[in-house]
Amino acid sequence: MMTYVNSKRHKNAWLSHIRSEARFVDSRSHPGLAVTTTWVPAHVGVPGNELADVAAKEAARGLSSDTQDLPVYLRNEIAASPAAAKQAFKDAQRDLWRQRWGGELSSSAARVRAIDESTPSNTFHKLAQTVPRRHATLLIQLRTGHIPLNAYLHRFGHAESANCPACDQRAETVEHYLMHCPVYEQERQRRNIAFPASANSLSTLLSSKEAVRHLIAYIRETGRLPLLYHA
Repeated sequence: MMTYVNSKRHKNAWLSHIRSEARFVDSRSHPGLAVTTTWVPAHVGVPGNELADVAAKEAARGLSSDTQDLPVYLRNEIAASPAAAKQAFKDAQRDLWRQRWGGELSSSAARVRAIDESTPSNTFHKLAQTVPRRHATLLIQLRTGHIPLNAYLHRFGHAESANCPACDQRAETVEHYLMHCPVYEQERQRRNIAFPASANSLSTLLSSKEAVRHLIAYIRETGRLPLLYHA
């Protein structure tokens, strides 16, 4: 703690005031007087610290002394810490993000949550940082369902049918393409042998770092998404 107080790197408003007062005492009021700071590890038994603790708790409840009772240097609004302000902004944005994903604002949110229960979190962000950008983009499209497979394209009139063009048996959703289409059974078997955990779990296939290269190999071998993946 003393290192923090004495360090000039920290820009906390209170620390700046303490340093300013110390310099004033040193240079003007008492020439030759050395000012030192001492860390008191607990307020118990120290009258001044006991009073400071009570005042701090009252301030936390929204109570405050009358402005005229405060020292002159405390009557103006205290400058906010840039670091604290940035952290508060990040916390507020994260809470808003979670609220939106927790509601019913997006069908994409429901699809992604079905694949990755940790959403919203930093889990996928960390995964995306470990793979090439084009692979991360492809993973996002597969997880949200916003990808040029017929089930999605048909919704916007860009495909005559939602059915899978390979087997024409089911709507060509992400799950059908990756897990069930009989036309791609050989490619799927090779993937499952190389990475058995993907055999029965779409979630694992789209959320696991270890699965990414096997997923990419499957897409390359099927040739279904040539505009999104180039060998």
